[in-house]
Amino acid sequence: MSRIFKKDKKVYISAAVFSLLFSLAAVIGHAMYETNDFFVLFSSAKTLCLAFAVFLVLAALIFFPVSFLYSVDLNSGNYSFLHRRRSFFLIWLVLFLFWLPCYLAYYPGVWGYDISYQAGQIISGQYTSHHPPLHTFILEVFFRFFDFDYAKAISVFGLCQMLFISGICALFIHRAARKRLPKALIIISFAFFALNPIVAIFSFIPVKDVSCACFLMLLALELIELSSDSEKYFKSPLNLLRFSFLGLLFCLFRNNAAYALPVCALVLLFIFKRNRIKVFALFLVPCALYFSISLFIYPLLGIEKGRSAEMLSVPLQQLARAVSDDPSSLSEEDAAAVSRIFSYKSMEEIAELYNPRFADPIKDNFDDSVGFKGLLTEWLKLLPEHLKSYVNAFLSLHLPYWYPAANAKDEFSGRVYIETNVDPAEQIPAPFYVESKFPKLLEFYQGIATYSALKNLPQVFNIFSLSFALWFMLFCFFGMIARGYFGKTAVIILPLSFWATFILGPVSNLRYIVPIIFLYPIMLVSSFAPELYFRKKS
Repeated sequence: MSRIFKKDKKVYISAAVFSLLFSLAAVIGHAMYETNDFFVLFSSAKTLCLAFAVFLVLAALIFFPVSFLYSVDLNSGNYSFLHRRRSFFLIWLVLFLFWLPCYLAYYPGVWGYDISYQAGQIISGQYTSHHPPLHTFILEVFFRFFDFDYAKAISVFGLCQMLFISGICALFIHRAARKRLPKALIIISFAFFALNPIVAIFSFIPVKDVSCACFLMLLALELIELSSDSEKYFKSPLNLLRFSFLGLLFCLFRNNAAYALPVCALVLLFIFKRNRIKVFALFLVPCALYFSISLFIYPLLGIEKGRSAEMLSVPLQQLARAVSDDPSSLSEEDAAAVSRIFSYKSMEEIAELYNPRFADPIKDNFDDSVGFKGLLTEWLKLLPEHLKSYVNAFLSLHLPYWYPAANAKDEFSGRVYIETNVDPAEQIPAPFYVESKFPKLLEFYQGIATYSALKNLPQVFNIFSLSFALWFMLFCFFGMIARGYFGKTAVIILPLSFWATFILGPVSNLRYIVPIIFLYPIMLVSSFAPELYFRKKS
């Protein structure tokens, strides 16, 4: 009886914490979405009381279904036909075939996102670390192999990428089936990969985020094995080499991943009861390798360092917000210092450049000669007087990533949901023509890419929204705690740490969180069937 009570207590506490966090984000997010001002909630006693009442009611409404889901106990499944090794290749083939029509609809592929900039680096021979050099180099191999016939190069690159990532998805499903996970979870996972149009479209887009997704998934599978039996995992040098190699590639395909790993390592110090120092060191090895390559190998190869403004988006936005809110509040000395930070722009020009959900106009005017130290000095000096502006700027910048009801196509940032760029006039350095094999199917997928086919869906709990990633991760995290598996949550802490690095970036964009989206099925089975998924191998 006491055991049942203890289990129920964990369920109720976990469901309550998740519900309160979700409700708090919804109330604060609504105020920010409507006014870009958090402090409007405190404008009057009536407003504050109403917000608090909505907070409590919403939390209560969420608590009951969440607590029910956390108490669901799924039975193990039996898939004898999937236990054979060759069944992995069958799953791989089926997933690839599910995505193939989408690829043919966009044939020969998609020329979008950063590929024009990377092509410029390839043509000029001058790489920068702003875009991961490894990804640019792989693109160059394909470009040169096909003698800069961009259509052929992108076509073959897309097929190779589809093969690779569909193989990783198949590996996860095959391993899950061999561990006899519940049939419902296996079917949901397979359907998510096979039928999700976002997964299908991104599977062949030649963008660094998809390459990063491959190695984040493989790292997640390693974390499953590590969490299942850390003693056994650390006894194998091959495991340690594989983890370090995958971690390094994770960082090399997404620069901010090098900051996600140490954050995750710090959190895991409090989660792992055994081998915590070994786990901490295991995460730091790929980071050390990455920074060694960045600091020593890149310069030897003539790769220029990317601008520091990218990682300074938040403090730059906060300064700009302070100017935008009340430029007259700055002394002549402070105004001159801020003007120098923004390449000697006037206060009026800075205020006009400020966009609450898009930092590029501001960070692009950052004077690199000021440096981080100069920026920090002025930022700290203005902090006490402009704390409200700083808070509002931070909460506004990535509102679509955490406000449950935020529209995936934000009116301020103006970002395209998925940049498929089917218009050849937009292509640089040469027109890239889409010769669709299935024009009607292309219309369907373009409806997804432009979000026009999804705009009527409710934003809350919408799997296609940008905020869904955060709340799904937290839902799974607290689900594992509810089932008594807090010590196994590394597989969710890693993508959460990765997500945290994006809120320091310049804008909320779907492609940034694509690696996390590919992890949804892994997090789902970790949360709903941890007893089976983290079972030690006999």
